[in-house]
Amino acid sequence: MNNIFVFFVEPASYTIDLINNVHIPRKIGYAFIKSSSYYKEQQSDSDSLEKMSFSQKINFILNVFKKNSLIIVNGYNNYVFIFTWMLNLFSKKKKYIGVESDTQLKSDVPLLKSLIKTFFLKTIFKSKYVIGLAGGTKTHFDLFLRYGMKRRNIFLLPMVVNNSFYYRKKKYMINKKFSFLIVSRLIKTKNIEPVIKFFDNHFENKDALLKIVGDGPLFKRFIEKYPNENIRFYGKLYGVNLIKEYHNSNVFLMPSYQESWGLVINEAMCSGLPVISRKEVGANYDLITNNENGFIANSNEDFFNKMVILYKNHELCETMSKKSIDIMKSTWNYNLYADCLDKIYLFTKN
Repeated sequence: MNNIFVFFVEPASYTIDLINNVHIPRKIGYAFIKSSSYYKEQQSDSDSLEKMSFSQKINFILNVFKKNSLIIVNGYNNYVFIFTWMLNLFSKKKKYIGVESDTQLKSDVPLLKSLIKTFFLKTIFKSKYVIGLAGGTKTHFDLFLRYGMKRRNIFLLPMVVNNSFYYRKKKYMINKKFSFLIVSRLIKTKNIEPVIKFFDNHFENKDALLKIVGDGPLFKRFIEKYPNENIRFYGKLYGVNLIKEYHNSNVFLMPSYQESWGLVINEAMCSGLPVISRKEVGANYDLITNNENGFIANSNEDFFNKMVILYKNHELCETMSKKSIDIMKSTWNYNLYADCLDKIYLFTKN
């Protein structure tokens, strides 16, 4: 598979793991558009277009286009994809261009933006040489279909993490202080403050903890506003320190009302945690079976009710824990990703 090349946006930790476990063993070439990531401690030493001059970028993309029959680009709204698509438009020797996307189809897009997006995507997606690589099987597929791509040109290329990092060695157990965990950037769309307020009021005299991992613009404000000793802010955590918090928690919370996927759900499920997620989160459709390994909440009130249900029902938590791990071990992993990549490659060869 050495005539496939992938342009990743940034060297996030989960991307590096994916490359090491799938792309390098299959001799698939790759480069990053950006040189650093919010989701990784250090910068990448691999090829990064951000470090190149304008002419170097053009030459790099041209060489990739000449040498490969399938070029995959993370996203459709960056200069790498647009330039590659234009090269293909005017080239006699056509290449397949894969658009890898975790973007869900949304109905609440402003009119002007919707018109521009519709014109742009329908122009691009009508080409038989452009294929859609959807991160999930429902709303991510729907986006490609909505903007005119043929169903035969759309494939699953799942959003995955290195599951083995997160699997537990010890059995899931309810802590003396029942622990809810949030791992998130602290910004408004993550909808974390309503959860903090609810916990601060409802769990005031109960043996429970709310643990929040991550930083962002709201970090300092939250610490000052909520001095409750049972609400703990950890800032950014990586590697074994992050895994420790997953394994020392009982339920994972994903209250975001704007989330394309949410790879932290993958991590939490591998760690054997039941998940409570808002309906807007993209990972729901493929990873959460309602009432089996977690709950999909329709509103904040519904979300809070599910927190109370799991706090009171330890047996249900244990059952959901086992189901989460089963899903990640049997289905949503690097094997699935590699199988999907093989299907995409065969499609382009045939």
